[in-house]
Amino acid sequence: MIVVDKRPEISVVMPVYNAERYVREAIESILNQTNSNFELIIIDDCGTDSSMDIAQEMKDERIRIVHNTENRGIAYSRNRGLELAKGKYIALMDDDDIAPSNRFELETHFLEEHKDIDVVGGGELWIDENGKVISYADQIICNPKRIQAELIFWDVIENGSAMMRTEFIRKNNLKYEDGYLGMEDYKFWTECSVVGNIANIDRVLLYWRKTYESETFRAGREQAQERRKKFAEIQKNALHLNGFDFSEKEEKLFTECFAENKREYIGKSKLEQLCSLLKKMMMQAEKNKQKNVEELKFVCRRMYALKTENSELWEDMNNVSKF
Repeated sequence: MIVVDKRPEISVVMPVYNAERYVREAIESILNQTNSNFELIIIDDCGTDSSMDIAQEMKDERIRIVHNTENRGIAYSRNRGLELAKGKYIALMDDDDIAPSNRFELETHFLEEHKDIDVVGGGELWIDENGKVISYADQIICNPKRIQAELIFWDVIENGSAMMRTEFIRKNNLKYEDGYLGMEDYKFWTECSVVGNIANIDRVLLYWRKTYESETFRAGREQAQERRKKFAEIQKNALHLNGFDFSEKEEKLFTECFAENKREYIGKSKLEQLCSLLKKMMMQAEKNKQKNVEELKFVCRRMYALKTENSELWEDMNNVSKF
């Protein structure tokens, strides 16, 4: 008897919660992928609108719908999807975004060609409620060693563009952690980066919908101080995971200078302290023989330059014409 392996190549994980205005378009962008060998796992997180009615209307044998018993949040729902995935690869998708039709084709080809890469993502364009592009992609960082270094300072992975090797996730028991106010993905990627290699393709692989109802913007408005603390907590964890040994005072300086809004004003004295700290960081990386020493040095210099642009030092330079 011939046994046919019906295991999909890709498992797409899409938590759904109160996205009735956008969920149909999000699902259709997955169903219309040029690589059609996937299962779409929709996790119902017990919303209060018609999102799941819309999802259930969309008849396609590749769709699997699972229901949480109560509203558990994005981290729990994503983790449930990671556990249920049958595919060789896991692709992430949010319920209000749009994926370009060739996203899966590009990502699976990349992972097949680059066996040393465990996670791949790409760039994003921001779109408004009506799908109009309102912001163009920043530079897409593709080098895995540089991505690991950048993640100590901020999140450079577009979560909804990412595809991962299922074996990598399960072997390292990687999960999203709840309670990070829309930054669960940032913490997740810092942890992935120290046990594997994350790369990006220099292509737009996500249309990210900017809505003020999203968890990220809601937390930014309503829980700004708590979100700042959580961002700092992720950075401290990333420093430790990457082998850096800073005092509590030094960690505080680092997180204050590289808060989520990197362009916050900084005085000359603090800028000098930061310069010393970044030098110490580079020296520790050399001493520990980290695999990404050169990339870390580049990122440290770039981040310091970014801070000088809105500093007392830069103010002094701009006022030179007064003397």
